[in-house]
Amino acid sequence: MVRPRPARSSQALAVPVIALIIALGGTGYAIRLPANSVANKQLRMRP
Repeated sequence: MVRPRPARSSQALAVPVIALIIALGGTGYAIRLPANSVANKQLRMRP
């Protein structure tokens, strides 16, 4: 009987997982902001 190999983490898997955690953390932070917390003065049009 063939034993399955244990799953090994690689950098190719670690980088996207870290990026996903950072993205979800930023989304969680944005959800907690009160409504209309960014005013028009804080937003600028770029020339």
